[in-house]
Formats: sequence, structure tokens, C-alpha cells
Amino acid sequence: MGNIPKRRTLSCVIALALASSLFISGCAPGGAQSTGQTSQENAAVAAALQEKYGQSQTVDYAEGQSSVARDHTFVISYGFDPVALGMNDYAQIASLYYDAELTQPVASSYDWASTDKKSYSISPKEYPGWAVYTDGAEGYPYGVSGSSGRLFDKGENADWGNAGTMYLATRVDLVTGQTLAKPVVQVVTVKGELDTPSLSLRVAENGQVQFSWNAVKGAKAYYVVELNGADSGKNASGRLIGHTSGTTWSSGSKADAVTGGTFNTNKEFMTYQVSEDDWLAPATAKAYEGQYDPEGGAIALSGSANKAYSVIAVNESGSSVYSNMLGIADIAALAPATIAYNMERLSEEGFSGYVKGVAMMPSYRWIVMCDGKLSQRLVNYDFGAATEETEGRYNEKADGTGGYDAVSTDVLKIPYTVDGTAFTGTLVVSGYDKDNKDSQIEAIKARQDSLKNKTGDIQREVTVMEEGASKPSGANAPAKIVVKENVITANSALSEYLALSMVNGMQTVDLSGFPQALDQKYLVDAWSEAFYQNPLVLGVSDVSVSRDGKTLYLKYEDAQATRESKQAKITEKVKHIVPEIIDDTMTAREKEFAINQYLCDTVTYDNAALENAEKYNYKKVDSSFYDSFTAYGALVKGVGVCASYSASFKLLADAAGLDSVVVTGYLDGSLGHAWNRVNLGSGQWAAVDSTNNDIDVLSNAILNAPDSAIASTLVEDDLWIMDSVISQYGNQSDRDEYYHVKGLFFDQGAVVSQIVDQLASRDTAVVRTNYKLTDGQFYDIGKSVVKATGNSKLSGFYWMGVVVISSDPTLVK
Repeated sequence: MGNIPKRRTLSCVIALALASSLFISGCAPGGAQSTGQTSQENAAVAAALQEKYGQSQTVDYAEGQSSVARDHTFVISYGFDPVALGMNDYAQIASLYYDAELTQPVASSYDWASTDKKSYSISPKEYPGWAVYTDGAEGYPYGVSGSSGRLFDKGENADWGNAGTMYLATRVDLVTGQTLAKPVVQVVTVKGELDTPSLSLRVAENGQVQFSWNAVKGAKAYYVVELNGADSGKNASGRLIGHTSGTTWSSGSKADAVTGGTFNTNKEFMTYQVSEDDWLAPATAKAYEGQYDPEGGAIALSGSANKAYSVIAVNESGSSVYSNMLGIADIAALAPATIAYNMERLSEEGFSGYVKGVAMMPSYRWIVMCDGKLSQRLVNYDFGAATEETEGRYNEKADGTGGYDAVSTDVLKIPYTVDGTAFTGTLVVSGYDKDNKDSQIEAIKARQDSLKNKTGDIQREVTVMEEGASKPSGANAPAKIVVKENVITANSALSEYLALSMVNGMQTVDLSGFPQALDQKYLVDAWSEAFYQNPLVLGVSDVSVSRDGKTLYLKYEDAQATRESKQAKITEKVKHIVPEIIDDTMTAREKEFAINQYLCDTVTYDNAALENAEKYNYKKVDSSFYDSFTAYGALVKGVGVCASYSASFKLLADAAGLDSVVVTGYLDGSLGHAWNRVNLGSGQWAAVDSTNNDIDVLSNAILNAPDSAIASTLVEDDLWIMDSVISQYGNQSDRDEYYHVKGLFFDQGAVVSQIVDQLASRDTAVVRTNYKLTDGQFYDIGKSVVKATGNSKLSGFYWMGVVVISSDPTLVK
């Protein structure tokens, strides 16, 4: 079996045996026992679900081990002769991996553990993987001393590094040596000197990326770490990029020395070499001619996809292992990078900071995201800070001599910010009607208010209980799971088990039948899917799991009797609504349109609930707003935020026989949001955002548009469905897109005549054209419409290719 290394002293022995089953015994420090005996009925439910999903699993799980020491040594014992069976590698029997898919092996040291060579040990390599390197870490208070350049260097063969979870995979029967049909995997968690923080991400109102985490007992500082090669396992290395004694860390921004505004932010998270905006510059297109196709989108920086970010808690004694990791791709899709100058200014009439007339004030500005994609963001004008001034200008002489006349012009200067970014500026308006200035400004204010996108979701986290902590107060003993008639959406045994438990309102959930629950990433994945895809799970306010992964504790916003009453009313309301809006002759798309329209017609968006959530940083809301974040709000009370709209859509779709899911993520990168996807056939899962389809002047802009059109507006996270299936949900077709179906989508060459025809009989024309319509193209359309109608007082805007031209300056219909 290759070169035999020298014998090592064992810190702890895990004996493995496999006959009809695999079991572990050992002496891991701090290992907790099960908090209670699962009832026979619940155990039967768990076993049935494991059998139901067993065929789809690529591995079998055995009971794992929690909180092993950093220098822990594993011993693999077997009853066969590996050499006689032709084995030449220890890993052919059992080995460690960093990932549950068993693609990233842990760099390990192997040695015989017995003289008869019927067992061998797996111990840390000379130098650990997933280490943090301290070059350039001046000012960091703990753990940076030492000549090795590694944080809290423990010497050779003494540290598994900072990866908090490993997977011990056994590939053969340990009695016979026969290859198993599936590897048997044991989840192993490694304990640092401190408990592990839980890391979350948000983009602040000023566009800066903000990491936040929970306070860890005993921590005196927290280090933010950038990992390179995080997708390649053993080669990943960490670099310190920030430290704080608090529980938040924000990215930087760069000021524009010319204008005083901010033009560049989140530079450390930019992943593009050439952005979608850069392709609009002729010089860029020419420089890359024949090498890249501009239609392919942004060109990524080499190696940028391999980065991830984590945080560790530290004190003078050591550190925690890595928190959960945030991938650079997920951050870059949310974070604004810079103003899209080419998109706005390649045309003479693109956004330049000067407009003639209040009605021409733009509604949106284009920005470039850190992944290189273009995004349109609403302009927030500070009308209270507007000033009237006189500016001196030079106008070309009317006599054609080529000279210029000095003139004085009255202008209105209005400061603004760009929604969800750090970008600021001042718009200069000339040629305005001074006598009617106030009424014109009120009209623009009303227009901008009407265009605000609507969000609203509460961030929920599964936390690991601190070592030695007692169970939460009020947690009851495990109750019986009652399998009801309601449809359960799940993609794993654990997800379905958790959904059933929460629908039944259980406060204590015994997970001892699911050894994979020790893997916190997998547990969070399963819990999140169970919560979001099953809207009769109402108002979960707190989720925690014991350190050994065997018990989940839940708290709810409402009492059990109240929840059951609301579940019954929701179910009854769905049974009443569906026959009114759905019939058996409808296609899947017609059913989808009907459900979307029902919600738009009957639900009022709850702005007060959103403001209340903002007060608590989207972690909770006051009790008077509980319902606005569940299906009860939209369906029964007729009021809610996006979480309520999307949950209601899912319930109505289920009852109508549609395949649908709730999707979570971010709207315009800044605020948590929820919407839906619907299976319309041909492998397409189209996006429908009923919350924002209920904007009168932009109705149904996000109703089955292809993913390429909505990618920078709706950014998905990975919480809403199991990671193993998330890639199945997407839509590249515009066959079912609302404006196509309604005959309101036109090539740019045909848009003008369609708008003119509509304006002949109404105040406002609405059509859709190229999803990436530019400022210059929009203004060309506007000029042509003005010329064709003879109406110079028309105004308008566009968003995601939807063009709105109106004689009503408020555009509120």
C-alpha cells in the first residue's frame, strides 16, 4: 500500500466495523448525546422518508462525530487483507474529504495503527489545508506571530486547519473488503478554541457589501478572511483582509474627485475584466474583435471565481474554525461597482446631468454590477434640497458665423442618489416653467414613488447552540408528527421530515434518524427548503440545533392554536379561490396568468410592514405585522409583502395543479425578496414576481421574461431549494413572456408606430422591446414619437425594455 510512514501516537481512536451496519465508538471531547427519545411513530415516519429518497442519494450516511479536536486521529479497522485484494492506496478503504460530494480530498498522513496491519490511522498532514496566512497582517492583535506565516501555527501534524466539517467516506465492507454500492459517509465536525460564528451578507442602502455575524462567547476580535481556491479543497488558502471587535464589516468606496460624488465601490469584489458596459465602447469591441463575442456578456477576471469569504472568532488562546463561506460569485451579482458611462453617454442624449424641462428628468440610471452585468436603478431625488440658480453659458450664434454669445440661464439643481448604491450627483434642469415649478416637481415625485420596487422578507438563520447550553426555554418534548392531506414540497428525506414537523408546529424535532443533519450546511439547506416551499409553515421566529446535530429547536410567532386556526382559514380560502379563477380547460400559462392577476387585483402591498422590518434590520417584525409575511396576510386579510405574495402564489398554484416553487434572493441587490417560478413545460421554469407585477404603469414586467432579462434585477440566493436540484430551475425562453403573449413586444424598428397608435386613443402608451434598451435608443424612440404626434410635452421612461410614453407627467394610471 505504498510507502509506510512511521508510527504516531493516537489522540483518540474511532473503530469502524461494517457487517449489516456501520457504527462508531470513540472519545471525541465535548460530544453531546441525544436530547430525547424519538417516539416510535416519528421514527417510523423518518425511516419511511429515508427509504422514499434512498434511491436518489449517492451516498449512505452513518452516525458521525461532533466536535473532534484539531489534532484528532482517526483509526480505520478492518477484517481483511488489503494487499491480497490488490489495494495499493489507503484511500481505497476510507479517507477524508472537505465536501459532501467527495470530490475534494483532505491532505492527510497515513500510518499503520497495529502490528498486524489490520488498522491504519488518518491524521493531519505536516501542514494543514485551509490555513490562514498572515503576510501583511500588521495590526492584527492575535495569532499572527511566528516564522511560519500561518495564523495560530500549531506545528507539524497537529492541525486539520480551519475547515469546520469533514466527511469520512468508507468505500468497502470493512469485514469482507468488497466494494460498497455507495460509499458510507460519516460527517465529522472539528472544534476550534472558540465557537464558530454564522456569517450573513447584505448590501446596505449605500451599496456597500456588509458582512455580519453573531457574537461568539469569549471572542475578543473577528478576522475577515479571503480564501483563494475555495472550490479546490486542499489547495485553499486564506488571507486576512480585515479585523474588528464588532460583528459587522463593510467594503470600501472611492470618491470622484471631479464631481464630489461616489463613482466606484466594492472594488475588492469585482470579478470582471470586461463588463457589459465596456462592450458598448467601440474601442473595446475592436480590441477584442475575434477573441470574444460581446453577446456573451462580461468577461471574467482569471481566477476570480475561486474566491470565497469567511470570518473567524479569535482571542489570545486561538480561533474558531471558518464560518460558513460566501462565494465571490454570489457577492458580485449583488454588489454595485460603478456607473455605466458607456450605456448612458455614448448617445448625446444619454444621462449627462443636464435636462431641459422638469418632465424630462430621468427615472433611472444604469450601473455596472461587480460581476460586470448592467442594471437599471431608480433615481431618488432630494427635492427638499433643490436650489434655483443662474448659470452663465455660451450658445452658438444664430447667424452661422461660428461664434458664441454669453447668456444667463435659470436652472434648477436637484441632488439625487441612485437606489441601492453609493452613487450620488446633482441633476441640472434648464428651460423649466418657473411659475408651475412646484406642481411639476410634485408630478415627478409621484412618478418616482409609483416606480419603487417592492420587497419584504425576513432573514432567518439556523444557529448552532453554544457548547454546554441548555435547550431553549419553552421547548416541549418531541410531539407526534401527523401526516396531513396538505401537499409537501421536498427534495430530500430530511427536508420533508422538517416540513412535516413545522406544519405540525413541533418545537423540538428529534433528528437522530438523520445522521447527515450533523452537517450544518446540509441541515440549513434542508430546513430552508422545508420552510420556503411549504407555506403552511407559519411564523418561525427562531431556529437552533444542538451541537451534535441530533435535536432541532423551533420557536413560532403565534401560539399553536392560533397557527392551526390560520392554517385552516388559509386552506379554506384557497379552496374557495381556485374554482373562481381556474378551470380545467386552461393551459399551465393561463393558470399562471390568472393566479398572478388575482394577487395583483386583491392584495395591497404593506409598506408599513416593510418599514417595520427595516427598523429591525430585517431580522424580525412587531406582532401586528406577522401576517404580512405569511400567506395568511395576502389570502385572508388582503395585505402583505413579497413573502406573503409568493407564499400565496405557491398555495394557489399547488391547488390548481401547477408545478411551482418559491424563490428567494434579492431585488436590485439590496433587499431580501421572494418570488416564484412555474413549470411551463419544455424544461422551462419561468419567473413570476406578483409583488412587482402589481405596479400599474409597469404591470407584469416580470412575468415569464427570460433569465437573461431579469438577471440583474432578481438575484437568487441558494436557500429556497436543495443545492442538489437548484440548477434545474431556469428559463431561457421568451415564448411565454407576458408582452409577447399579449402582442405588445416589438422590434425597435416597429416600436414608434405602435406607441403613436396607442397615444391616439389614450394618455399613456406601454410596449416592450429589446430587454437591454439603451438610453440613446430610448431617446431616439422618444424623438420619433414627438415628431410623429406633434406633441412636444410628452415624457417617459423605460425599464428592462418596457417603454412608457405619456402626456400625463405623473404616469400614474
